[in-house]
Parts: sequence; structure tokens; C-alpha cells
Amino acid sequence: MKNNFVRCITINTDASYHSGAKIGTYAFYIVCDTFKITKGGIFKSNPESPMEAEMMCMANALHTLLSQKELPKTSLIIINSDCLFSFKHIIKKK
Repeated sequence: MKNNFVRCITINTDASYHSGAKIGTYAFYIVCDTFKITKGGIFKSNPESPMEAEMMCMANALHTLLSQKELPKTSLIIINSDCLFSFKHIIKKK
């Protein structure tokens, strides 16, 4: 990755949750003009619900993005998820 400016970074997330086994899996795809990252797997800590699994997937994706050594500057990060309810539970810290 080159350390420059990109207009937008898009993160697509999806998670699955098995209520009987109380385990979850996740996958995400991060893309912009200069790179793409795909990752997925089983959560190390088990979520308590499908919504929590989705939020954990978003957190994993953001952590992966921000851990990049040569992260380009951007003015916009878009997160797409099929669990709109989870967005209502994200609180911005001041």
C-alpha cells in the first residue's frame, strides 16, 4: 500500500451465529483504490447474539484496517452490514 490519499474506504461485513452452540463466524472485505483485504474465521470470544456477532465483525474489520502499516489518508470510511440494528448500538465516545 502506498501512503497517499484515497477518496473512500469501503468495509463489507457479515457474521453468522449458531444459538445452540453459541459460536459465531465472520467475514469482511475492505477495499479502496489502492488495496483490498479479505479475512474471515471463527470468533475467539463467543458472541451472545447475532447482533453482537455483527458488531464484533465490524470491530475486527476496523482493527484490521487501522493496523495496516501504510494506511492511506481518507475522508470517508463506509461500513456495509446486513444487520442495520447493530448500527443503532454503536456509541461515539467523546
